[in-house]
Amino acid sequence: MPYYITSPILRKFFGEGKQDYVGGVFMVQKEVADKLCTDVQKKSYLWWIVNFGYDVIYLKTVPAKAFSPAPKVTSALIELKRKDVPLSIDFTRFLSFLEDFAPYSRKTLGAIATMLKKKQNKEWLIPETLRGKRLEELGW
Repeated sequence: MPYYITSPILRKFFGEGKQDYVGGVFMVQKEVADKLCTDVQKKSYLWWIVNFGYDVIYLKTVPAKAFSPAPKVTSALIELKRKDVPLSIDFTRFLSFLEDFAPYSRKTLGAIATMLKKKQNKEWLIPETLRGKRLEELGW
């Protein structure tokens, strides 16, 4: 997969909420593989849309010298397997939430919701127990 368009391709395939794809094996830039396979606090938009319906398995690091001519980056082989459990969530609404909130992961949910209401006239009902939390604190 061309590395400069990896994210847009993965967003297109896995970000539409269709769980029609069985999965597959992909060679991607190691940096992208690390983002998709991470389980640390900072998760990206791409992590959420791919991991929503698929398990991501890091298979192998592929050194630059394995190619001719050698690229300037290290590659990785990853496998995506569709999760067996169907998810009962409105994926379109989930994507909308990610698009609205992910850029502001360090702000509190309440502050983001207030800002979005002013800027976009879009209202998100955030439970009172979560209004003071940041996305980072919720595993982002």
